[in-house]
Amino acid sequence: MKKFILQFNFETGDNSCKYYQVYVVVESKDTPDYDTLEDSISSYFESSSCDEDSEYEDNVEDIMNQSGMPWSFMKNGVPVSETIFSFWI
Repeated sequence: MKKFILQFNFETGDNSCKYYQVYVVVESKDTPDYDTLEDSISSYFESSSCDEDSEYEDNVEDIMNQSGMPWSFMKNGVPVSETIFSFWI
């Protein structure tokens, strides 16, 4: 299995902290499809299931659960990985 890091960058609208980042690790034999993930993220935020008051981690959890990929929030340092995918939200 290979590990891939997904970085979600949320624009906060706060001048003291312009972006909030959430990292997850995907373990898969296949490389995640960036365009498909990007489309899923856009669809999620355009849908009525997205709550504007929800926490960033909750949004990422919903997106990743819908992706069907095995994943976990990144903890305890950065693992050796194949690729880092960044998404700006």
